[in-house]
Amino acid sequence: MARSSGAGTGVIVALVVSVVCNLGLLTITFMMYSGKAQALENEARIQSDMNAFVTNAERTDAFERVMDAAKSERKSLYAFLDGRREAIASFVTGNPNAGLADMQSGLGLQAGDVVRNTVTDLRREVAATGNEVSSLERQLADARTENQELRDRVDQIESMGDERVAQVTEEFDGYKTAAVRYEQEVEDAVAAIEESRARLDRDYRNRITELQARLDQANEDNSVFRAQIEELRRKTESYRVKPQNPAELVDGRVVSVPGSGGQIFIDLGRNDRVVPGMTFEVYEDAASIRPDPRTGEYVRGKASVEIIRVGADTSAARITREIPGRPVVKDDVIANAVFNPDYRFKFLVHGLFDVNNDGTPSVADADYVRRRVIEWGGELVEGGELTGDLDFLVLGEQPPTPAPLPLDAGPAEIRAYVQQKTARDVYDRLFDQASRAQIPVLNWNRFETLTGMTSR
Repeated sequence: MARSSGAGTGVIVALVVSVVCNLGLLTITFMMYSGKAQALENEARIQSDMNAFVTNAERTDAFERVMDAAKSERKSLYAFLDGRREAIASFVTGNPNAGLADMQSGLGLQAGDVVRNTVTDLRREVAATGNEVSSLERQLADARTENQELRDRVDQIESMGDERVAQVTEEFDGYKTAAVRYEQEVEDAVAAIEESRARLDRDYRNRITELQARLDQANEDNSVFRAQIEELRRKTESYRVKPQNPAELVDGRVVSVPGSGGQIFIDLGRNDRVVPGMTFEVYEDAASIRPDPRTGEYVRGKASVEIIRVGADTSAARITREIPGRPVVKDDVIANAVFNPDYRFKFLVHGLFDVNNDGTPSVADADYVRRRVIEWGGELVEGGELTGDLDFLVLGEQPPTPAPLPLDAGPAEIRAYVQQKTARDVYDRLFDQASRAQIPVLNWNRFETLTGMTSR
């Protein structure tokens, strides 16, 4: 019984010891686990604080070199980097507390500019300036050398001054003598030119006198011709009735005015050589065809008509001009100075005309008058002389009288003078001859009036 009790006690003790050991082990285990959790928490906090300064990705070789440099100087990383910043700021601006903006402002840089590029440009400009300075120094040296040479020359010239003055004085005397001789030669040349001009003037005036004499001789010859023309005129008067003035040239009458359509009928037709396009002036009677006593020009009729249809003995015409209040009526007379149903009048058209009233007489307008004469049954006389059988002389604008020639007139002025005087003399001669021969003279106004034309 006693042996059994001792064995049980040992077991109990063993159990108690085991429990106590387990409990101690559990306690130690709990305490160790609690310390590890605290350590992990501290490690995480330290890692977070470290990342605020540098991340794992930024811990490169460059970072390690900076850390080693800081350690070698026994400084913290911040103190090491701040020292570098202050050194850079002092180097750039002289102020260790200057920021990046202050550095850029101090260097005159804009945002995005690189200090290295700016310094490179400045070095390049300094090098160029240095080259320019070297060039200027060389030029200065050359100028000094040239200045010295000029001084040497001045010294040489001054040493030769008296001799040179004497030489210049001698040359001046020679120039003076030559100038006097040249002045005399110029005077002789002017005298020769004046004598030549006087000789030419005499020659020109002699030529004008000769031409005038020839004109006078021509006028005398024309007197003979006029006498012959007058004789021929008297001979032709015996077998031809010649109109003494355009007022007697009544060609026909108005036979019908059918209505207000602007058409009339006349008693002339194809058998009378009337053609379409021919024009007539309409008068109340033959006595109305007379010149205005104030102006001497023939007045227009009450209307102007143009032939549009031609029959055998009658023709239809349209009224191209009509005076208000004076209508065309039956038995009004019609006249066209160019036309005559029984005879072809002969016309001499001379000079330049201003048909379109533009103020410029021309050959083209004179040709227009000649065409009208031919188209309306007249006959043109060629040349510039009156013939014994001429019926009308149609003269253009009267040429102006040329101004007297100046004493120093040249060949061109003399030719122009002769041409103008000849044109005026021929015009006046034809007018005088026609007046003496009682040949009607028509200017453009009379021609237009007595043919029923309207301005083109």
